[in-house]
Amino acid sequence: VFIEFEFLTNGFSGKNASSPSFFSQTLTRQQTYMLYVGVLVVCLIIAHNIINSSTGRAFLTIKNSQAAAQAMGISLLKYKVMAFIISTIFTALAGVMYVHFIRYSYPTIWGLGMSLNFLSIVVIGGMQTVLGPVVGALFVIGVPELILKKLPVIGTSPGVAFIFNGFVIIIVLLYYNRGV
Repeated sequence: VFIEFEFLTNGFSGKNASSPSFFSQTLTRQQTYMLYVGVLVVCLIIAHNIINSSTGRAFLTIKNSQAAAQAMGISLLKYKVMAFIISTIFTALAGVMYVHFIRYSYPTIWGLGMSLNFLSIVVIGGMQTVLGPVVGALFVIGVPELILKKLPVIGTSPGVAFIFNGFVIIIVLLYYNRGV
């Protein structure tokens, strides 16, 4: 899809994204980061409120037993579509913020490596809490960037982050099967 819509994406060449602006003032990289941290906090509050509402209880009931949810009068179609829409909104917001933070988008950035990172974030952080994926992201993105790249021999080896993520996933699955 990214490659075929050249009028929108420039195909394999990718497309530049402008620096984010807020009230007609272009934000610096640090200001952009702080804005995104604020957006993250707002999204976490919204997710927490959804989980603790009647909609969240319906989601949990459907997750545990669809037959029981139907017996209780919960519309499976309504809540599955609602879950899809909510996740689409959060995903689209994250994608837009990511592209504007790195200021360029091209097809190879959205490959297998990024998908494995997302999967690692969810497995390590766990799906049971709102803050779990934040902790998972700190492990998956923060540790390789802040610690592993600074080690003398290991830091220069390609794929060290994936090896570290695989190791952490194995430990989490063996000892913390609901996430960290």
